[in-house]
Amino acid sequence: MRPLDSDTIAAVSTPRGEGGIGIVRLSGPRAVAIADAVFRSRKGTPVSRQKSFTVQYGRVEGVDEVLTLLMRAPKSYTCEDMVEISAHGGPRILDRILALAFANGARPAERGEFTKRAFLNGRIDLLQAEAVLDLVQAKTTAGAKTALGQLEGRFSAKARELKKILIDVLSHLEASIDFPDDFPDTDPAEATAAKLDRAAAEIRTLLKDADAGILAKSGFRLVLAGRPNVGKSSLMNRLCRADRVIVTPEAGTTRDVVEEQVDLRGYPVRVFDTAGLGRTEQAVEKEGMERARRAAVEADLVVVVVDASQPFGVEDDRLLESLGGRKILIAANKCDLPVRIDVGATRRVAPTVLCSCLTGDGLLELEDKIFSMLITVPEGFEPSGTAMVNTVRQKDLLGSLLASVESAASACRTGLSPELIAVDVRQGLEHLGELVGEVIDEEVLEALFNQFCIGK
Repeated sequence: MRPLDSDTIAAVSTPRGEGGIGIVRLSGPRAVAIADAVFRSRKGTPVSRQKSFTVQYGRVEGVDEVLTLLMRAPKSYTCEDMVEISAHGGPRILDRILALAFANGARPAERGEFTKRAFLNGRIDLLQAEAVLDLVQAKTTAGAKTALGQLEGRFSAKARELKKILIDVLSHLEASIDFPDDFPDTDPAEATAAKLDRAAAEIRTLLKDADAGILAKSGFRLVLAGRPNVGKSSLMNRLCRADRVIVTPEAGTTRDVVEEQVDLRGYPVRVFDTAGLGRTEQAVEKEGMERARRAAVEADLVVVVVDASQPFGVEDDRLLESLGGRKILIAANKCDLPVRIDVGATRRVAPTVLCSCLTGDGLLELEDKIFSMLITVPEGFEPSGTAMVNTVRQKDLLGSLLASVESAASACRTGLSPELIAVDVRQGLEHLGELVGEVIDEEVLEALFNQFCIGK
């Protein structure tokens, strides 16, 4: 992405397609002048004379009736002058308004450029910029709560507290290096180590819930596997609360991997329905089975669906053997029929739940078991209640920060020179700077903001 400049940018900020309302957003030094050029107020008041954070009704001549919202710098999303023109949500209407903005001096916004300007202008840090993307892309309640907590600055506040501790320690160390005769003749090593221990404890607290925070955003892979006609597709539909997959009495209806995302107790789970596994000479069925096996290898949990009305057979044994090393749960479907499967024997192989996709019996218990096997929620974990790590980047940087802080604390206790201790503390501050975006890595910024939609 290009660096922050004095251009005025414009983009449609609402999803493409027909809708009740669509918004064209402008940001930059000429945003107000461009709005004056394209908008005619019903009362004759130009946007340049409009009060900040007020709305005017009027027209974009020859295009539509619109509302215009003005947000003056620095109290706007980007810290620049911003104007949002709300029109009817037809794509043709919005494109015409956007074309007028371009004709009057705006340029097309790049992906995430509004949020990038908010970051570069100091309104938000990099943690909050990531949270904007996470909030827009959130698929579940837990993911949205985690992102909202981060956008509100809980994690950023923790980072500032850690920075204050490390700067205090570093200034103490540098004073002892530069002015050894004037420095207080106490034992600073013990006090310095105690401060670093406090910082390390805070970092460990953040890392403790990191996996749960990341999973609340990224979710899990759940694969349904089993022999043909045991009810995998019926279970898929039950988990999705919709007729997502075709179900027929004929074996082999599903011949490819079908994917759907479901909300399981607030966590995103990608469910994969696969072709029935067994023996066949048909090329299409063989390919479907091979794809099913590949999906199972990549799964966080494989739910092996079996027919509870039939004894556990040789083909079922072969299937379980082929999944050696995977986390497995057995769903004994069709328990509405006389149960002939030896549940005691299957439970010695893997956790087993009797269920019926026809009547719904046992499905709640099955979902509970899936949840417990997939998700380990730390005690007291609440996505919106605490500072929360929710990206691998954040987790890795916190891990590096913890290593630097622990190394500095250890150096204090072993009596190493202040110069050596200061090296670890400075390194820790660099990791913190990368975390919040004070130390800018252009590749990281580009990778982040390129994930945004145009207009955000």
